[in-house]
Amino acid sequence: MNRTSAKDFSRHPGLLDGHVERIIAAHKAADGYMADTALRTAGLIKIPGFLGNRRQTDLQTRVADEIYVIRPGDGKRHDSLVTASKPTSACRLVAGAMWPVISGLFTAHHAEVARKYYENLYLQHLTNSPDDNDEQKVFHTDTFFPAVKWWYFPHEVGPTDGPLMYVPNSPILSPALLAWHRAQIDAIRKGKVEEWRGRGHREGSLRIGLEEIADLGLKPESVTVEADTLVIANVFGFHARGVTTTPTHRLAVHGSIRLDNPI
Repeated sequence: MNRTSAKDFSRHPGLLDGHVERIIAAHKAADGYMADTALRTAGLIKIPGFLGNRRQTDLQTRVADEIYVIRPGDGKRHDSLVTASKPTSACRLVAGAMWPVISGLFTAHHAEVARKYYENLYLQHLTNSPDDNDEQKVFHTDTFFPAVKWWYFPHEVGPTDGPLMYVPNSPILSPALLAWHRAQIDAIRKGKVEEWRGRGHREGSLRIGLEEIADLGLKPESVTVEADTLVIANVFGFHARGVTTTPTHRLAVHGSIRLDNPI
C-alpha cells in the first residue's frame, strides 16, 4: 500500500486504525493544495450557462449527440474517454473550456491534476430506472479526503430525471461528523454493519442514512440544472444518485480527480 489515498478497509484492515486521524490530517494537507472555494465548505459549485449564449446551442446539441451514441454505463471505458474522440469533436471543445475551471481549484500538484483530468474525463450515458437497487442511490462519501468530481450537462436535469443529490456543508469536519465516522469504523471492526449500507461501506465509501444526515443537522438537496450547466462536487461530502419514477437517460461529460497521495 504505497499510496496514502488507499481507503479499502476490506483489503487493508489496518486502515481502520486511525481513520478519523487520517481524515483530519488529509483535510489539513488540502489547505496546501486546494484553493479556498465553496468546494471546501458547502461542497458544491454550480455554473449555469457555462458555454455562454453565443456558443451553447450548437455545442450542446453536438455534445449530447456524441454522448447519446455511447453505450450506456456508469464507468469510464476506452470508447467513452474524451481522449478517444476526434480533436474536432464537441466534447473536446467542452473539455478545453472546463480545464481552466477545474485546474483553478488546485494550487499545487499541477502535473498530477493535468494527467488525471484527461485520464478520467469521459462521456457518461447514464440510465436510471426505478427499483434498480443501484448502490449509488444510497448517500455516501467517496473517500476520506477532499476529492473532486464534475459533470457538464448539455441538457436540463429535472427533479424526475435522477439528478445528483448532495448534502451541503457535509465536507465540514464538525465534531458530530467525526463522531459518525468513529461509529462506522467501530461497526466495521465488530462486523455489525447493516446490510443496507452495502459492499461499498466496507470498501471505504461509507454509506449514511437520511436520519443520520438529519442528526448531523444537515439536509440533502436535489441538484437540478438547466441545460449548459457545469456542476462540481467535493465527494468527501455526502452525495447520491437521485431516484426516478420512470426509466431515464442522463447525459454528461464527467470527470474526477482524486490525488494519489493526499497526505
